[in-house]
Amino acid sequence: MKPSYQREFTNRVFSNPYSETNPNGIFQMGLAENKLMHPELSAYITSHVSVTSHMLTYNDGPTGSPSLHSALASFINNTWKPEPNDPVKSEHIAILNGVCSAIDALAFCIAEPGEGVLIAQPIYAGFLGDFEDRAGVKVVPVPMKGVGVESLEAVGRHEEALLNAREEGVEVKGLLLSNRQNPLGTCYEREVLVGYLRLCEKYKIHLIRISAQTAFGSELSSHSTTQASTKQSPPWRNSPSPRPSPNKHGLPSSLTTSDLCTSILAEVNIPYISSNCGPFIWIGLRAFLKEKTIAGERIIADKMLECGVWLATGEVFVSEEPGWFRITFAVPESELRFGIDRLKKALAPLGAIL
Repeated sequence: MKPSYQREFTNRVFSNPYSETNPNGIFQMGLAENKLMHPELSAYITSHVSVTSHMLTYNDGPTGSPSLHSALASFINNTWKPEPNDPVKSEHIAILNGVCSAIDALAFCIAEPGEGVLIAQPIYAGFLGDFEDRAGVKVVPVPMKGVGVESLEAVGRHEEALLNAREEGVEVKGLLLSNRQNPLGTCYEREVLVGYLRLCEKYKIHLIRISAQTAFGSELSSHSTTQASTKQSPPWRNSPSPRPSPNKHGLPSSLTTSDLCTSILAEVNIPYISSNCGPFIWIGLRAFLKEKTIAGERIIADKMLECGVWLATGEVFVSEEPGWFRITFAVPESELRFGIDRLKKALAPLGAIL
């Protein structure tokens, strides 16, 4: 989005939020949040966290406490099970204030201003600022041209983009993978991760892989979260899964919010890309475009706000084609139905049949 339009659009969304006392406000389904876990998490934090006087000091320094480093090393080893002779140790871990801060720091470490990092389209919007705002590292979008972003063919698309960037005078220093992919909600299988490692080794560039424990598809291989090596810089974030185990969390297993969301979308003939991780789905509203342009996409987005619902737009994610939106489904069923009803109301006058 252009800065002026984005600023105005964002202000419209967040200055008028929906609530019981503001029923005509904008109901947000555009943020990657998992509201299903909020009651459990807030109760756990309230009952388990206490503030000591030590916490009000400089504590153990700016890089996290030794106990936190140790706990993270143990978690990573138990989760990704690296080679027995090459475990992750506390001293291998750097802790920063969130993944955005980690990427910002890595940008300064691996590249100079004007050099580039490859990221597949569609691209999580935050990555643009993480690389470009302070470090001046250029994000090089990688168009998929019809292949799945999690496929082996996509590795070849990255090589094409790297060579094209070189021809344009941009030296590529890294490749970023978000595992799960945001906004698509898909994971990479082991053979694909190995393909990216080989590509990075071939061109002597860094692989930055962001991982989050959010997979929920039973068909998903355990290799999708495997750890790898070879010049890899892997920031990790903690994101609760939108489909936690019913035995652990007491949530209904007969119909998850993901299944419910896709079934409703199918009922109204809205296409979507099946996801297996994360709290969102990438949906296609190209049939509702008055024109196949960003301007046409903005018409849909503005109509949604008029009808009191917000979905994240494809424009923000540098989508290859207009008309794609990200919808968050990790909300209580009543809220999901409420939000989709508002979405249907917004789309109804735009010409396509629901």
